[in-house]
Amino acid sequence: MRSRHRGKQKSALAPQQDAAPPPVGDVSPLASKVGAFPANARVFSKVVSRLTHISSSPLAAYTAILALQLKVIWGMWLVKDLTIGDTSYYYAMAKLWHVKSLASITWSPLYVTFYGSMLNFTGDAYGATITHRSIIVLALAAMILALMRQLLSPLIAWFVAAWWVLLPIHFDALYEVHLFALIPILAALLAVSLIRGALGRGVSFAALLAAAVLMRNELLIAWFLYAGACLLYEFRRRENMRQLLRVAIPQYGIPLALTIALCGFYYAHATDKWPALKETVDRKHTLNICQVYAFGYQQRHSDWNKSPWTDCQELMLTTFGKGELPLTDALWRNPRAVLEHVGWNLSLVPAGLQVLLFNVTAGKVNPDYAPVKVFPAPAICASLLVLVILTLGSWRLWKRRNEGVAAIFGNRGWTWICMLCISSISIYIIITQRPRPSYLFALGVLIMAFSGLCLEALLGARIRARIPLAWPLIAAALILLVPSHYAAKPVDRPLLSLYRAFRPFAPKLTNGVVVVTPGYGIELCNYLKDVILFPCQGIDYPGLRPAGGNISLNQVFEARNVRFVYVDQNMMQEPVVRDFLASSKQHGWETVALQASPAASWRILEHSNRRH
Repeated sequence: MRSRHRGKQKSALAPQQDAAPPPVGDVSPLASKVGAFPANARVFSKVVSRLTHISSSPLAAYTAILALQLKVIWGMWLVKDLTIGDTSYYYAMAKLWHVKSLASITWSPLYVTFYGSMLNFTGDAYGATITHRSIIVLALAAMILALMRQLLSPLIAWFVAAWWVLLPIHFDALYEVHLFALIPILAALLAVSLIRGALGRGVSFAALLAAAVLMRNELLIAWFLYAGACLLYEFRRRENMRQLLRVAIPQYGIPLALTIALCGFYYAHATDKWPALKETVDRKHTLNICQVYAFGYQQRHSDWNKSPWTDCQELMLTTFGKGELPLTDALWRNPRAVLEHVGWNLSLVPAGLQVLLFNVTAGKVNPDYAPVKVFPAPAICASLLVLVILTLGSWRLWKRRNEGVAAIFGNRGWTWICMLCISSISIYIIITQRPRPSYLFALGVLIMAFSGLCLEALLGARIRARIPLAWPLIAAALILLVPSHYAAKPVDRPLLSLYRAFRPFAPKLTNGVVVVTPGYGIELCNYLKDVILFPCQGIDYPGLRPAGGNISLNQVFEARNVRFVYVDQNMMQEPVVRDFLASSKQHGWETVALQASPAASWRILEHSNRRH
């Protein structure tokens, strides 16, 4: 019975196996799906393979991050004003380097050299300033990605670099010198990451010293810490002093000798050689302490409303008995005031870190000198997210401690050590200055890198394996959808307008010629400075308004020996200015430049009888 049943089954199946294939237009849906599945699988496999290849390609990663950075800063040259404040002084030094190859070794000569090199391509202050800012920003984007690729998996590294690229604090910082100061630091970190063994440590050791001497002097603290770590490591690995010297002399000595030669080159071209160098360094420190103390005091006390930049000596005199003095002397004279200053700076740390990592803060007190954006909800949510990632990721990494340091940090342990040494100076900066984000970029790099490491630990291998499929789409979406930071900015560039209006008169603006402007008078004279003659003297009009009705504006200008006056449409609204313009000719004033338009009306008047 069983054999008969099997035979029936076999005979029933035989006609189906031997039947001819159905016509093309008569394929059943199930057969269609089964027949097409191998083709779909092959196509899907090719797509996955292609996406994985793109995701692992360094060229694709660097192209995408630079395209994203360029998209974010696009239009900056059409909207951004000529940089105010410190950059104008650096421009004057850059011009001196460009013309006479001289620079102050105290004031960031590496940066001055780079800034001055822009003048080889353009003689325009705005062109040089906006070009060197753009180059710095793009170089930082590439270097951040390169560093993160050494520390993290390629795709997590790209997302961390995108985090850096999208924050305006990293491309719209107040002064370019703070952005540039990160470049030699990243160079030191990349050296120890890319060059194996003692030579890599030696090159990074030398690069960090060059950054400390020629850029940011506080990096000397980090250099001593890193040098101590390297020396201890090399000493423990060698059996005797001879072996230690055999390694140290070529691997550390040669890079160190090159750094000393570089520093010697800048000292040979310095405008402030010894003993003037000591006086310059001391004045730089005491003036800095004066200004930062006055700024913090003004935030804490409403009874003092003068300028912390120009009137800080008055406050220091009443508080410490001396207009300018080192921090150690201030602590000795009035420890309570210094401790109050330190405590205030520490209270600003949460707000400073929020601006550093998210460009917004939930705090009501500004941790910076320039205004910052206050958005409590986004700042708190972003802070909680990063804290959760750091906490859970650190716990996951701690559970893996038995696997060894190499399993957690890979073969980049010295890169992490170098970053820790560099970030340690943040404590000194916060205590003495304030948690200003522009001073803490190196700390931000460390936090971002460790956040990426914690994220990797939380995601696990299975989830990370799926990221390559989504990365090209995410990267393309960011590049296409993220708007330019400068797209919706109003075009109001008062300093650039002043510079362009006065540039034809630059040969006359020397040897202390007094120029009155609505503002930015000092910056204007710095950008128009002649490298041989003394610059003009810029005075802001708000400080010259006549106190009483019996004194005319012409009398005020005559008392200050003013030669040039820039009058804009806001100044023209004041009756005293209109009276001055009405009687300007009879007092010897002549209009030498004029623009009359609904958008911006201004005129420049010159008193031709006043010479210096």
